[in-house]
Amino acid sequence: MFNDKTIEPKKYNHKFTQLFNEVKAINKEYPWDTFDELISRFYQHYQSRYPENKDKSMYQSTEELNEIDKLVFALNQNMPVPEEIKLRSGLFIQMTTDLHFGGVNWATINNHAIDLDRLSKEANKLLKHLYGDNY
Repeated sequence: MFNDKTIEPKKYNHKFTQLFNEVKAINKEYPWDTFDELISRFYQHYQSRYPENKDKSMYQSTEELNEIDKLVFALNQNMPVPEEIKLRSGLFIQMTTDLHFGGVNWATINNHAIDLDRLSKEANKLLKHLYGDNY
């Protein structure tokens, strides 16, 4: 989406549902509909910044964090991004390095949102590709 020069990202200006529909169009195989309710709540939470908004969220909780984690990891693992970028940037570089060397990262402890075995296998394959047998 960001590489498509015909798409103007600013047109989505806090329109979470429209932006998420673009995600669904990019990768039709993943069951993105499971996150529709969360996206709707995101919009309502965002509307809470102004008390007079009628469609604002009345309830926000840390209980939503697991659901948010699932969305973030699903986006990361299922969007068309080269593996070198996906696994060697942001949070994933720390997680994959720790998984490779047997370390522990806060994001890998009791994280039900990500398949750590899958991530570890993908990371090891990529590290071997990038650095050969020396890594």
